[in-house]
Amino acid sequence: MRDYPNMSYCMCNNTEAAFNQILDAMDEQGDVEFVKELSMDELRSFNEIAFMARQFAQRAERAVDQVINDRVDEVLDKE
Repeated sequence: MRDYPNMSYCMCNNTEAAFNQILDAMDEQGDVEFVKELSMDELRSFNEIAFMARQFAQRAERAVDQVINDRVDEVLDKE
């Protein structure tokens, strides 16, 4: 992970802050106006973020479900 912009111990915190910055700008300007103002390079990145956010949501949901199921199993095994 040496080529990534965040240290591994703070990548989720930093990414959350960056994502909130984008959402705040979209709230202030309006979604369409925000996107209209992006350069072509920023528009490409914005589109990639949207794609990655969908992937992240799916994978995060599966991971959280698995952790919850594992913890429930641990509790049941102790009973």
